[in-house]
Amino acid sequence: MHHAYAPRRHSDELGFVPLWRERSFLRTLLVFGGAALLPVALAPAPPAWPAAGLVLLSLLAAVDLGALAPADGARADALRGLRFAAFAAVAPLFLGLLAAAAGVGFGRWVALPLLGVGALLALASIAPLEAAADPDDSAPRGGRALLAAGAALSLATASLWRAAAHGAEVRLGELPLPALAASLLVALAAGCAVAAAGFVGGAALRRLRYRSFAAPRAAAAALLLAASGGIAAAGIAWV
Repeated sequence: MHHAYAPRRHSDELGFVPLWRERSFLRTLLVFGGAALLPVALAPAPPAWPAAGLVLLSLLAAVDLGALAPADGARADALRGLRFAAFAAVAPLFLGLLAAAAGVGFGRWVALPLLGVGALLALASIAPLEAAADPDDSAPRGGRALLAAGAALSLATASLWRAAAHGAEVRLGELPLPALAASLLVALAAGCAVAAAGFVGGAALRRLRYRSFAAPRAAAAALLLAASGGIAAAGIAWV
């Protein structure tokens, strides 16, 4: 008897189908494609710039956990999500905020190449999705490029978080090293937000495997396209 949730095997029944032709690709792009325009839309509102950065990092985190991670269980998912948040958000933001506080933050000609590399890495991560096995395959399918893309975005835009760090520094003024503590607090808060969004988004992507084997990867490709466009837009709007 045919199971109600049995995924369709496009590759077996219809031959190779590009991810962009999957329904989940178009639907995801329609829902999240606006993320690519967030930096441009929020350019006149500096206090909202960190929120746009978090959205782009969250898209990368969701892809890393939902389409690239091996299916090893909830504990492994949580550890992978925390690893992504730590290396793509917390560490680069912390270092960038410290540099900005010391007056040696990245200038335009350093931030622009970083954002360019990040956008290219996010875009290039679509290719492994196209060639990957089905989403339930237990073999790892990459993720280092996404970590690097997220780290480049965080490092290049860390100075945009300076207002948030300054607010935390005022509240932590009685501590021995308020700038250090404030930078760490802001970076950890950003990391927690990215980890939570990645966990929720990754779980949503994996549920798409009940629709077809390619659906999670197609949706992930749409998220990567939006994130890559957003990172490139950040270079135009913010830097």
